[in-house]
Amino acid sequence: MTRSLSYFSVFAFGIALSVLDQLLKHSLPSVQLNKGGVLGLALPGWVLIILHLTITCLVCLWVYVHRFALVARLLTLVLVVAMSNLLDRILWGQVVDYLQIAGVWFNLADVTIDVGMTWVAILLVKNKKWQN
Repeated sequence: MTRSLSYFSVFAFGIALSVLDQLLKHSLPSVQLNKGGVLGLALPGWVLIILHLTITCLVCLWVYVHRFALVARLLTLVLVVAMSNLLDRILWGQVVDYLQIAGVWFNLADVTIDVGMTWVAILLVKNKKWQN
């Protein structure tokens, strides 16, 4: 019960971040449309959507097989927040970015994904118990 509640809390937090991300995208005066993928990959929108869904399925499979609780929670958060960018791709054919630092545009979902995946990488390097 506690484990399910914890995953639900992470899921709910991810939904809250996604809603905030979408609200900011539609309320800030200056936004940038990003047609590219991660690191500016210039791929057609449908390829990026399929790639996104494939990665989502692979991450879910990894979480199910390895059951490393903290990593699973972080990946849950990353996947839920990444749905905000996927929603942009489906609705607009590109991701809407609204934050700019030194000429680089990004959004709250991007920040959450980057921080979450960095944390996952650190945990996986430091802990070997997730390996078979």
